[in-house]
Amino acid sequence: LINPVWSREVGRCIQQLFAHPKTMGEVFNIAGAECVTTHEYYQIIADLLDTELKTKTVNIEEFSKAAPKQAHIARHRIYDLSALHALGFVPSLELKEALKETLDL
Repeated sequence: LINPVWSREVGRCIQQLFAHPKTMGEVFNIAGAECVTTHEYYQIIADLLDTELKTKTVNIEEFSKAAPKQAHIARHRIYDLSALHALGFVPSLELKEALKETLDL
């Protein structure tokens, strides 16, 4: 699973964090509103581009052995946003809309 985030969402979050004095010197995870599988992510892109998605399933252990420096991209990346939520920040940019914006559609 991945938790993609867009620069516009990061900017909005940083702007909101500056309004809270308690955030100074603290570290926060910033991530998007939706968690999806990598396949789902690329399927949305393929659908937006009106093209067929062609994928190949690869065993994670084999991938990690074959490309140890790239192994980190094969793990789930879901981030705890509870500290942001406690300050009132909730990511709002929907994945499909963010991808449309990125693809300039």
